[in-house]
Amino acid sequence: RDGIFCEFQGGVTHVDLANNEGTPPGRAGKVVGRVLRELPREEIIVSTKAGFPMWPGPYGSGCSRKSLIESVEQSLQRLELDLFPYYRHYKFPSSKKLSSDNLRHVCFKHVDVDGKAIEYMLSKCHSLEHLSIKKSNTLLYLNVSAESVALKHLQVVDCDKAEKINISSPSLVSFKYCGSICASVVVTVELF
Repeated sequence: RDGIFCEFQGGVTHVDLANNEGTPPGRAGKVVGRVLRELPREEIIVSTKAGFPMWPGPYGSGCSRKSLIESVEQSLQRLELDLFPYYRHYKFPSSKKLSSDNLRHVCFKHVDVDGKAIEYMLSKCHSLEHLSIKKSNTLLYLNVSAESVALKHLQVVDCDKAEKINISSPSLVSFKYCGSICASVVVTVELF
């Protein structure tokens, strides 16, 4: 507790955890959650990771949809939060060797992701060809630039808080936007 307060007063505002940190696994999240109640929550960024072993059985670790959803929900309960602004998953199925260099298709469905996170991902995933963002409640602005040279297909579906989408990508073949259309939503597509 004292260590977290000291770090916060020293200017540290990002707390990064993993789903299994502590003994027993997850205990660190409970401890940090209690301390966060005493700090100005609006000044703290909390992120977590999943995929690490938490309990025996097929969904106790790994990257299945059920395992990840359970891991996120349990981490949110332990930390006493409603959502994570940043959520990372580092473990991939052992039968596949995945990295940002050969990632071709990403679909964020019911994942609250913001434009900066997408832009960062696009800058690191040079082979990404298909990107789909569906039902994100935190996507306000999205900028897809010429740096995303491999991106061919982009979908933004039911991201009702989106205000501005800029696309300037020479390799883009298809763009699909489905959602509320109102005067405040600006979609700009530059064709090559």
